[in-house]
Amino acid sequence: MHRYRRWVDAYLDGELPEARRSVFEEHLRRCHSCGVLVQDGRRLMRRLDALSASRGSAPAPGAELLNRLVRTSEFGAAGAGEPAQPPSARWRSLLPALACALAIGSVTATAGVAWVLGEPEGGRAASATSVAGGWTEAGIPLKEEDLQRLREAGWNCPQFAAFGLALTGARGAVVEGVPELTLELAGPGGTAVVTERRRDPATAGTASSGTPSMALNAASEVATVETGADGHSVLVMESAEYEVASTLDKGRTRALLRRIVVTEHARLDARGLEEQPPLERIGRGLAKLTVVDIEQ
Repeated sequence: MHRYRRWVDAYLDGELPEARRSVFEEHLRRCHSCGVLVQDGRRLMRRLDALSASRGSAPAPGAELLNRLVRTSEFGAAGAGEPAQPPSARWRSLLPALACALAIGSVTATAGVAWVLGEPEGGRAASATSVAGGWTEAGIPLKEEDLQRLREAGWNCPQFAAFGLALTGARGAVVEGVPELTLELAGPGGTAVVTERRRDPATAGTASSGTPSMALNAASEVATVETGADGHSVLVMESAEYEVASTLDKGRTRALLRRIVVTEHARLDARGLEEQPPLERIGRGLAKLTVVDIEQ
């Protein structure tokens, strides 16, 4: 107990010397705990005075009892009755810096995740050809897990289960230095063979077979489609070329071609994605974080 707390009883009883009284009152203006003790002591004395007045000639409590009551009040003030002390000046000065550091860390972490998620599909074009390193000109059969790895590396490998076509076979080959994937499909309405070739967008050309052009509504700005009367179609895009041989009717063949264009466009929008501005890439990543596809 510091010296000022020892002065509380004398101060309340009016027995504290004048010099100490002035010092103690100055201390009370700065010390919350001593102020609480004085207030509790005065409250206790008022209750005792009221009790004495109500009992008339009843003897006043002795000094020992009064001191014991004051000490009990002191313990109560040090417990639940006394509010928590404010943080030190040093800690208060660190709070803004800590809050700023936490905010910067949160923003940096979110931007980092968004940057990774916002990587354009075109950024994986190099691995799309490297994954076919084991293919030969004669071709090798591929399994479903092989097709999944190709999709992860940037290949389209379109699926046509919604059209009632089931995959009956898949082969990978390298023809004249260009890797190509052949998917064989069959269903109640006929069969289709889809050949996908991945290539460098800089070398992309356009079909020139002279056969009539088929208009496509979906992503037609990045595709040229040539189709013949025999159900053979060639679809040329900036990063890929497709050949489709189909025995399906004309309407289902058009739907099949449109499906290829839509899935290719969703995966490899070659115009602008490879040189995507950083803020746009982060924006795309944030959209993926919130499960929003901004391309649709």
